Amino acid sequence: MKFEVAGELITLKGDPTLIKSKVSLKSMLRLLKKEEMGFWVECSSLESSQAQAESVLHTKAIPDFLAATLDQHKQVFADPVGLPPVRNHEHTICLKKGSNPVGVRPYRYPQSQKDEIERLITEMLAAGIIKPSTSPFSSPVLLVKKKDGSWRFCVDYRALNKETVPDKYPIPVIDELLDELNGARIFSKLDLKSGYHQILVKPEDTHKTAFRTHDGHYEFLVMPFGLMNAPATFQSLMNDVFRPCLRRFVLVFFDDILVYSKSEREHADHMQVVLGILAKHSLFANFKKCEFGQSKVGYLGHVISAQGVGADPEKVQAVVEWAVPQNLRDLRGFLGLTGYYRKFVAKYAQIAQPLTDQLRKDNFGWTDAASEAFSTLKTAMVSAPVLVLPDFTQTFVLESDACGYGIGAVLMQQGRPIAYFSKLLGSRAQQKSIYEKELIAICLAIQKWRHYLLGRHFIVRTDQQSLKFITQQREVNADYQKWLTKLLGFDFEVQYKPGASNRVADALSRKQVGEVALQSLHGDVLLTDHGVQWTKLEQELFKLQGTDLKRSTSYHPQTDGQTEIVNKALETYLRCFVGDKPRSWAQWLPWAEFSYNSSPHCSTKLSPFKVLYGRDPPHVMRVGRGQTPVDSLDELLQERDAMLAELHFNLIKAQQVMKRAADAKRREDEFAVGDLVYLKLQPYRQRSLARRPFEKLSPRFYGPFRVLQRIGKVAYKLDLPQDSHIHPVFHISQLKKSVGGVQVSPTLPPQLNSDMELLVEPEEVLEVRQVQGGSNSRLEALIKWKALPAYEATWEEVALVTQQFPNFHLEDKVNLWAGGNVMNTEATKDLIKYARRLKKGKEDISVVGVNNAGQGTEE
Repeated sequence: MKFEVAGELITLKGDPTLIKSKVSLKSMLRLLKKEEMGFWVECSSLESSQAQAESVLHTKAIPDFLAATLDQHKQVFADPVGLPPVRNHEHTICLKKGSNPVGVRPYRYPQSQKDEIERLITEMLAAGIIKPSTSPFSSPVLLVKKKDGSWRFCVDYRALNKETVPDKYPIPVIDELLDELNGARIFSKLDLKSGYHQILVKPEDTHKTAFRTHDGHYEFLVMPFGLMNAPATFQSLMNDVFRPCLRRFVLVFFDDILVYSKSEREHADHMQVVLGILAKHSLFANFKKCEFGQSKVGYLGHVISAQGVGADPEKVQAVVEWAVPQNLRDLRGFLGLTGYYRKFVAKYAQIAQPLTDQLRKDNFGWTDAASEAFSTLKTAMVSAPVLVLPDFTQTFVLESDACGYGIGAVLMQQGRPIAYFSKLLGSRAQQKSIYEKELIAICLAIQKWRHYLLGRHFIVRTDQQSLKFITQQREVNADYQKWLTKLLGFDFEVQYKPGASNRVADALSRKQVGEVALQSLHGDVLLTDHGVQWTKLEQELFKLQGTDLKRSTSYHPQTDGQTEIVNKALETYLRCFVGDKPRSWAQWLPWAEFSYNSSPHCSTKLSPFKVLYGRDPPHVMRVGRGQTPVDSLDELLQERDAMLAELHFNLIKAQQVMKRAADAKRREDEFAVGDLVYLKLQPYRQRSLARRPFEKLSPRFYGPFRVLQRIGKVAYKLDLPQDSHIHPVFHISQLKKSVGGVQVSPTLPPQLNSDMELLVEPEEVLEVRQVQGGSNSRLEALIKWKALPAYEATWEEVALVTQQFPNFHLEDKVNLWAGGNVMNTEATKDLIKYARRLKKGKEDISVVGVNNAGQGTEE
């Protein structure tokens, strides 16, 4: 309740959660006597809605240049009475074909909520926006608490929405709306009162909005909240109503209307037009939520002013006060809120990486890295800058940079940022050269902001000097061509800007390098053979970091165990490189260093390169002779390949030495008569058919079987089942002692013969294909073998299967030509063939499939 006392507006608010019930005078007196203190206030309002609107108009601060305009249109801020007029934008609920009426049982409500539901139903019946219903449709009701503590009446239309055909009317993008505000200095914000309730539902669809409570069945006559296509209907109405004003001095996002102007006089004229449109179409605004003639206004989670656009302080405070997420739902909420403002935060993707990693399936587990990212992201949100609004009469400047694990960019005008962009690189992209990473950063940033840059000249700044000539290169490889094609149609020039001066974008990588450098100084000991040549600055820096300088020599590096181990590893690498040419060890030292830094260590499971740079080391690419026009480079590459070949040979020799040493330490297993052992068998397919290449890779154990006799030193005779067809004597390598007597497979395959072959027979044809090899072709069939599972089916040549298994009648089963028979012309109509051009030496395969119904299927 609001009232005015001595020119000051007083507001009284009750607690709507308390139970409100009638009380008799006798009960009230008894209560006062018991409590000994209290007061009784009876309030009555005699003002009409029009009078209330006039009262609020006189109590709210209004600029002088808008006072007359608002007073002229004060009916816009009155409470709506009755149903809204027909505007040819009535809401339609179009159900999917064949849908049945949707009926969901009402929920059970607490006693206090039942009273509130009854009160709200009474108010809506009195307002005429609902009526009793006999519809077969029914949806349950929910009460949702508002910020002021009161309850919002909501209907759960989720079941109805699943059966509704979606409306494809475009919803505005908030960033695109804000781009229109450059140059504006005066702002007014209008908020419609219960905006959805100001649109009618088509009479033939009102029964679909029916809802049930604990005491009745009702349906809406106006558009309720919660329907799938309600936002599209509302936005369509607002766009049509304000179409002459859009992008000139009005922005509309559902029921939020923003009027912007460059001067007070111009703003008064604009407000006159906007309020006149609202009055003409009987649309009512909520005066309490409106703001008029302000130099700074909050709109759609942003604060807009002549200086630019910033994040809403209330939302930033919500981020700061967000508790540490305890589950995925809390984490998604935090990332969703901060992600809405990611264009305000440089390196957002890199900062939030430990948090986004938690979103992977079954990967939620709060770590120290996640806590640090959580705090860093809060700090970044608090210090988020005010971004300048784009001026399309000025030149855009794009600065980009890349590091080992991510890319970053910023779009600017006149030295002020418009938006930030950051993205993490995938594992494959992290292996690329820094030149290509910088190129990727430029391409992705241009694609991100193409709506700003397309059709106008702009400048790209990078700290990769070679990219200045990106558009002038005559010969580029396939990877670069893929990225260069994304730049076609853009008019830009590339300017070189050193990393030290490219501070905005280069912070992405420079800060990372600086952190690594500082971390390297946090160690307790630094080993060096630098002697006494350290500068005063370096000595003082190490002293402040608490690092102990230990000097060593190249010929006697017995300073600590770690150094000795590293030197020992380097000596091992050099022996592999120069075992037969020891005098050439100096030229192999860089390769030994590369091998050490790119090999994973047994303790950390990571290579030193990845520990330092956060990515895997680059691969060594083999280059054939004549691949480069520079003779010296070609000679150097061939020399390198020769070194690698010799290294491979030396490694094989080292492996053989290690094998001999390992064999010398092997122990011999023995089994006693009566021991239980498992038998490892690797049966082969029949020799007359095509062998599969990986049959021997999956060992199979059978048993356990009892040892009957030892034959020689390394063979044993086993007690096999009587129906087995293989010889019972096996080498010790095929046996494994049974501990506990667990039955793995007590019987042997019945198809296994004495030659360790599976004598299988075809059972069924699953599919047919035609393989084209040059000018020749052959027909193959996918055969399922008897007593074997379906996944053991193999592709075999039809001619070969027909020759070995003549009783199978393969040609009759596939209805295709084979063994000289004429092809079935009816079957060929259903065959689907295709051909593709392959590299030299590979086959061109045309695949046809025949299912059980005789229909062709393509593979």
